[in-house]
Amino acid sequence: MKQTKEITQNAYQHFLNASFNELYLKYLVTLPEETLGGKTDFSNKKIQKHMQIYFDMCYEAFRLHQEQLISDNMWKIWDERIKQTMQFENYKQYWTILAQQYPEDFWHYINMLTKNQQ
Repeated sequence: MKQTKEITQNAYQHFLNASFNELYLKYLVTLPEETLGGKTDFSNKKIQKHMQIYFDMCYEAFRLHQEQLISDNMWKIWDERIKQTMQFENYKQYWTILAQQYPEDFWHYINMLTKNQQ
């Protein structure tokens, strides 16, 4: 019975890992170029939507890792992606607009990353 539970849990983690990778790739393919550099017009609905989707994906990965539903290895990949993305000034700026929409633990995690990059 214990072995069946472990197999089921491993299968579920693989499914989540694959799903998150697919989601992230879809996000990258549709990413507006102007979100990565230069001055971004945050009143642009398309850019707002992409920024919101990005932070929602990051929060979901953060939450799933806390609940031990995705592996530490998968979280390391997400953690590194988030660190890289938060180096872009546009993401830092838009985070200040969105931050209060998320739970405090996630808010502190992102804020810690941006402070460590300064």
